Amino acid sequence: MSPSKQFSDVLREWSEVFMHRSLHDFKRFMDDSSLSMSHIHILMRLFHGGACGISDIGDQLGVTNAAASQSVDRLVQMGLLARAEDPSDRRVKQVTLT
Repeated sequence: MSPSKQFSDVLREWSEVFMHRSLHDFKRFMDDSSLSMSHIHILMRLFHGGACGISDIGDQLGVTNAAASQSVDRLVQMGLLARAEDPSDRRVKQVTLT
């Protein structure tokens, strides 16, 4: 077996072990913190994109505004998000990370 093939095989094996352990640890974190994949998605969206409205979150998740609002409510109860009135339109609520 050539050295490059050996290296490739070892790298692939290491990658599989690393991914398995990383996903296992991430799943344990989600279980311990009571976060769902939707919650993680919302948190990542706000972290990378800044404040947004409920309808923006619903559009990104592919769910209704009511479903997005329920997920946001849960994250607000957990103290991870805050809702505030949009300065340009009081009917719209902006969601931000705390």
